[in-house]
Amino acid sequence: MIVASQPADASPDEDALRFHVALVARVLSGAAPVPPRWLVPGFVAQVEQIRRQLGPIRTGEALAASYGREARRMGLRGTPLGPHGAVAATGPLELAYALRLLELDGGAAAPWTTLVRHAAEARFAGREARTAAGRPED
Repeated sequence: MIVASQPADASPDEDALRFHVALVARVLSGAAPVPPRWLVPGFVAQVEQIRRQLGPIRTGEALAASYGREARRMGLRGTPLGPHGAVAATGPLELAYALRLLELDGGAAAPWTTLVRHAAEARFAGREARTAAGRPED
């Protein structure tokens, strides 16, 4: 199974998928803001449609192979951008695959809109706690 740490024999597809999983996990935990385009109804519909298509995939390795095929077909190359711009640039395909991998690992089974709402609430709660403690906001 693909996990956050990088095994020595990880394929480029596994590396790229792992990168997207880390980005999505940061957003879902409230550690990074939810990009506004992730809330656009058409974007949400694309993520959910792709997630439904990925339902039959049962292993991280099979998911990484599928992601690699789709990424090549769509002309996506490796890890996009740097650490600061990558979250906003993550598209429906990357999000759906990252969420499916999180589902396979026992999490992220809720609809995308629910996950994003919880992420936004967690980020807001963290900001309020930092402000109350006298620490600057992020």
